[in-house]
Amino acid sequence: MPKDLIEMKRAPERPVEAASAPSGDAPVYPWGLQVSLDHESLERLGMETLPDAGAVFTVTARACVTAVSQDERAGPDGTPVAHRRVELQIEALALAPAKRPAGAKPKGWDRSMYET
Repeated sequence: MPKDLIEMKRAPERPVEAASAPSGDAPVYPWGLQVSLDHESLERLGMETLPDAGAVFTVTARACVTAVSQDERAGPDGTPVAHRRVELQIEALALAPAKRPAGAKPKGWDRSMYET
């Protein structure tokens, strides 16, 4: 079982890397943390109908590291700042509705393996 989930929201004081975002429209989460599932992927995951926007799911994935890098860049005051990056390719994925009342079945979910 994976360790506890880590909240990935950006710190309010942290500068946003997406300079093109209009003021107030800065992303709440770092680039790359959004996953888009197409029709075929939804079918494989057993989603017969779409869930409501705002529905919360637990995602379990197996990923392969495809690239790593590390470099130094000048910070705002000119001192070196280390930057590290790891790229992951998700190879296997499972979705489960997060914490639902006993007996409640979310819209669009019909996988018996996740029934309580």
